Amino acid sequence: VLTRMRVRDMDAGNYPLEFTFEIHGGSAWNVLSMCELQGVDMVDPWESKLDEAGCLSEGLRRLSFRATAETFNSMQRGPGRLRFHPKENWHGPFVVNVTVDDLGSGLGEHARRVAHRHINLVVDPFPDSPSVQFLCAQQMPLV
Repeated sequence: VLTRMRVRDMDAGNYPLEFTFEIHGGSAWNVLSMCELQGVDMVDPWESKLDEAGCLSEGLRRLSFRATAETFNSMQRGPGRLRFHPKENWHGPFVVNVTVDDLGSGLGEHARRVAHRHINLVVDPFPDSPSVQFLCAQQMPLV
């Protein structure tokens, strides 16, 4: 689970903001997920990947949706926080780009404002124990 985020936009009121989270770098199999997504408007076509609890059943490298600042901040107080899932046995640096677009806050395209943040992260290697399997025990006669 990545750090809790808080969004403020004083003039947005009940107008939706567009939130985009995208992984850059690392393995192509590293993914992001979130929960409590039932009440948001999907920007990317991932609605079919939501389970009954409103969680992504499959992770994505890019997650984009629209919600009010109040809805997003409420999600951050519970299981709706952004989660990173590295590929098994992967380690190394990567970046999660976070973009919040106020879509003009109801004032039109000319009033549109966008905020960008970058979360630089490193997954440290985890030492695994070796495993040994005897594959020929039943195939070879005891001598």
